Amino acid sequence: MSPSDKIISAASCTTNGLALMTKILVDEFGIQRGLMSGLRAYTATQNMQDASGGRKSRAGAQNVIPVTTGAANALGKVIPEVKGIITGTTTRVPVITAGFVELFSVLDREVTVDQINEVMKAAANDSYGYTEDEIVSSDVVGDTHGSVFDATLTEVLDANGGQLVKTVAWYDNEYGFVSNMIRIVEHFSKLV
Repeated sequence: MSPSDKIISAASCTTNGLALMTKILVDEFGIQRGLMSGLRAYTATQNMQDASGGRKSRAGAQNVIPVTTGAANALGKVIPEVKGIITGTTTRVPVITAGFVELFSVLDREVTVDQINEVMKAAANDSYGYTEDEIVSSDVVGDTHGSVFDATLTEVLDANGGQLVKTVAWYDNEYGFVSNMIRIVEHFSKLV
């Protein structure tokens, strides 16, 4: 951000959950391509009762509902290196708040689980948490991080002469997102 910026955006909770993890992977290892998959709480915009009209009309508190997401497109705006090379979807599930985002990626070089986890741990800060505990969604409810990297879920698949890397970050789609918005406003206020 710069003082000349007139409009700023905090994007979405899923973008916040994905962006920090992705930026670290880009800076440390480079990303050739990726597929993100989010699993998060249903929202107030969803119906409370099933209705006709497709998935968007189904009851949020009663169903697991695959939906489209703008997170991958927004990600390309904040991290230009991944524009057009990451796509994905989100699934809304019947929990009140919190969820996680997975990124399946092909990196520019071969890595190990330990290498991934080490750089994620080193990058931890007020916006980006790190855990080696086997957490679940309720463990991040009220967490102020934009996302919390889960080292226990990192995987590296070596097959057919290449690697596929899976990384996961949890987030509170309400409290964590608002906390990140506050950090953005505080940062912007120092620029003007």
